[in-house]
This record gives sequence, C-alpha cells and structure tokens, in this order.
Amino acid sequence: MQTITFARNIQDITKKLKVNELSLRLDTILSSVETIEISEEVREDLANIIFEVREGFHTLQCSPGLKVISDSLGLDTIFQPKQLALVLTIFNTVKTNTEIFSSPQYYQTIQTLLANIKALAAFTKTIDANVMLPKLSPRGDLDRLMEIEIVDFDGFGLSIKRLGMILESLHRLHSYITRISEDKNAKLTIAFMDSGEDFLLGIQSSVKTIELMKALLNQFWQKIRFKAPEEIDRTNESLSKGLTIFQHISRQEKNGVFDVEQGAKLRNAIIDEMLSLTGLGVIIKEYEIEEKFERRKLLIEKKDIRANPSKEG
Repeated sequence: MQTITFARNIQDITKKLKVNELSLRLDTILSSVETIEISEEVREDLANIIFEVREGFHTLQCSPGLKVISDSLGLDTIFQPKQLALVLTIFNTVKTNTEIFSSPQYYQTIQTLLANIKALAAFTKTIDANVMLPKLSPRGDLDRLMEIEIVDFDGFGLSIKRLGMILESLHRLHSYITRISEDKNAKLTIAFMDSGEDFLLGIQSSVKTIELMKALLNQFWQKIRFKAPEEIDRTNESLSKGLTIFQHISRQEKNGVFDVEQGAKLRNAIIDEMLSLTGLGVIIKEYEIEEKFERRKLLIEKKDIRANPSKEG
C-alpha cells in the first residue's frame, strides 16, 4: 500500500469513528474539576455520537482495505458494541460526573475508552505530520493537485521507459488543455511519487487546468471502463460526447480562437493521449477502496491500447 494511501486511510478511519468528537465530549466530562450535570441533553448528544461511531465501525468492517488496518490497530476491541453500550449505560445511570469519579468501575470504563481514542487521534496526527505533510508541503495546495495511479502490470515494478512515456503524454495533454483554457501561466510539476501495490504520482498545475484534467480523466474512464479494447471505437464521435474539455473547444471555435480544423486536431490529439495513458496503466486515483480491485482489473485489461493499433509495439 502506498504511504499516502495508508495515511489517508488512517484519516478516514479516524473520521468515520468520530474520534475527535467523542474524545472532546468524554474529556470535557472527565477532566472538569467542577461538577457537571449529566442532563438529558448531554445523554442524547452522547448517544447520537456513539450511534455514529457504531455505524462508522460497521462501514470499516465492510471495507476490506480499511478492515485490515482497523484490525491491526485493535479497533475491534476498542469499539466493540458491548463496550460502547456499557458507556451509554453509565451515562444513563449517573446524574453528575462526580458519580463517575466515585465509582472505580465507571471511571475505568470511560477513562479506558478515552485513552484509546486519544491514542488513535495522536497516531493520526503523527501520520499527518510525518507522512502527509512531507509529501505535500510546501506544495500542498490540494486544489492544484491531481493524483494518478499507475498500475504495476506484472509485479516487477514500473519501468523507466513506461514512466517516461507517461510523463511525456501527461505533458502533451497538459499543453493541449492550457491552450484550450488560455491558461498561459500554468506549469506542470511533479508534487510527489509513491509506491506500493501500484504507483501513485501527484502532479500540480493551476487550479483551472487541474480541474479540467481531473474532469477529463474521470469522464473518459466512465466511457471506456466496461469496454474491451477491441470494443473501443477510436473515433471522436463515440469518445468525445460529454467531455467537458470538448465543450470548451466548441466555445473557442465559436469565439474565433480556433478554426474548425484546429479544433478537430485538438480533439483528436486529446483522444489519442487519453487512449495512450489508459494503455500505459494510468487512472485518476480513487479513494473508494471497495471499487479499487474492479478498477484495477478493468484497467489491466486495456493494457497497451493505443490510439492507432497499427503503431503498437
């Protein structure tokens, strides 16, 4: 697993388990030197949070990638339904926090849960500081960042030749898009590279250009993902419909920026690059783990697809 993906999964787990919200509520009650009334409002608020925690934990268990991390962290023990139900029972029993302090059993139960979720929160912050920030900073403007995944086709890594072809193709695609959007100051740079089962490449440009590139990669994939290579019609008519970038070209033609011939050449060039990138195993990064394996399988099936089959090899 790529380190960036791992770090984002940890963030996702922490968010789904409402770690910060639950920690804040329990810490407020246990750390106060003054008596705090456990009112009906407090009970209802805590019950709602714990319900969301249980729902979040169920989601983790249904996601193979997140479940592996969750289990390795022992979260199945920390957030087991029986333990959460016991915490709710305690708060439904007591009227003030002093009653919790006066009961060793009550205090230990809640303090143990609080200590564990604080440890998870601290771990997440450590991962952010030592994995995410070094990768993204000082270029960490996420609006300017696009993450693409490069499939390791055979388990032997990413060859220099294939990486070079991918970078050249991305550079050409970027130049077409900046020409269409008239985003003359946009520069394409590499923000980071990461490896794991596959390879992750973070590229940056202007916000406008990155938005168009993201839309193009997403929309193009939706068109071809369930098609076998021999079923993909390489003509613009079948692949260009609904692509946002082509709508921009049409507007530029109407505005006189391009003539019809120039517009057609740009459309053909963009389709060619998208087919080439697909054949090279490139896809926009998707953090929905449940879909990962299907996406990877479908992409591998399109290995070596090219805009012109006669030029393959």
